[in-house]
Amino acid sequence: MILESIEKFEKNEKIGSKRKRYRQVISALSLLGSFVILLTSYISSVYAARESKSGGPEAEMTAYSEDAAVSCGAAQLSPVYNTVDSDTLENESLGASPAVSTSEIEDATAASFEKHQDVRMYVNDILYPGLVYDVDGAVYVGISEFAAALCGGAAISENPGHVGLTTDKASLSANAGEMYLTANERELWCRGGVICRDGEIMAPLNVLCAALGASRDESVSPMSVTSGSAAVESGDTYYDSESLYWLSRIISAESRGESLYGKIAVGNVVLNRVSDEAYPDTVHDVIFDERCGIQFTPAANGTIENEPDSESITAAKLCLEGVSVSKSILYFLNPALAESFWIVDNRTYVTTIGNHEFYS
Repeated sequence: MILESIEKFEKNEKIGSKRKRYRQVISALSLLGSFVILLTSYISSVYAARESKSGGPEAEMTAYSEDAAVSCGAAQLSPVYNTVDSDTLENESLGASPAVSTSEIEDATAASFEKHQDVRMYVNDILYPGLVYDVDGAVYVGISEFAAALCGGAAISENPGHVGLTTDKASLSANAGEMYLTANERELWCRGGVICRDGEIMAPLNVLCAALGASRDESVSPMSVTSGSAAVESGDTYYDSESLYWLSRIISAESRGESLYGKIAVGNVVLNRVSDEAYPDTVHDVIFDERCGIQFTPAANGTIENEPDSESITAAKLCLEGVSVSKSILYFLNPALAESFWIVDNRTYVTTIGNHEFYS
C-alpha cells in the first residue's frame, strides 16, 4: 500500500513536471510569436513608407541653361543653372537630368540632331565655314573647327572619340559621350553632353566660348562670336585646394562604383551643408562634424584618407563649378547597407540615384 502510494506520488510528480515544462514552452512560444508580430509590423511600416515615396516631393533637378550667352572673361564664367521640375526635364531632349544615365542623354541628343537646324554664324567677322547646329535651342559646333576659326594657330590633336587642342591661352580636351569637357584643368558641364556627329566631335557653343575666352552676340543675325583677351581661369587658382582635396575623397569613399551623377549628388550633400547655417562652413568641417554623432562613415573608419579615383575628382570639380542635382539634399543612405533608418523616418525624400536615396 505504501509502495503504491509512493509510485502514484512519483507518477503525479512526473506528470506535474511535464505540465510545468509544457506551460513554460507555451509561454516562450507566445512571447516569440508576439515579437515576430511586432517585428513584421515594423518592417511592413518601413517598406510602406518607402513605397509611398513615389507620391512624395518630386526630385529637384538642375539643368544647364543654354538661353544665356556666356561672356568671355574668366570672372564671368560661372555657369548659369535653372531649377526645373522633372516633367520639364523629361520633355527637354537635351536636359541633363542627373536622374537619368549618360547613355539615355546621348540617345536623346542623337535623336534631336536628326531634327537639327543649320545655323549661320560669324567668327571674328568672317562667315564660319564649319558645322553649326541649333538643336532645340542649344547651339552645337565642332570643337576642332571652331577652335581653328577662333584661335588661328591652335594645335589640334584628334583620335577616335577624342579631341585635344592647345592655344596661347588655353588647353582643352573632350571625349565623345561625356557630360563635360576639360579646359585649363577645369571641368565644364555640357548640357546634352559632348557628341560625335558627321565625323566631328561637337560641344555646346556657350561652353566653348567660355573655355576659349570668346564672347557671343545673339542680338544680331547671323549671330557673331568674337575672340577675347583671356580664356577660362586655371583650375589651380579657381578651385580651393583644401575643398577639392576633401570633397574628392569623401565622394570616392562614399560612392565608389556609382555613376558620375551619383558621385555629384554625394558632393552636393556636402556643399549644401556648407551653405546651410545649421552646419559648419567648410568642406573639411562638414565631413568631420560629430556634434550630432558621426555624419560620414569614411571620416570615422579612415577610408576617407584613401586616394580618390579620377571620376571622383571630376565629380568634385563639377560640384565646385556649381553643377547640382538638388540644392536641398542634406542626407543620403544606401538602404541595402544602412543599419539605421532614421533618415527615412524623419527627413523628406528627394530622389534615388544608383544605390543611394537622397533626402532634404
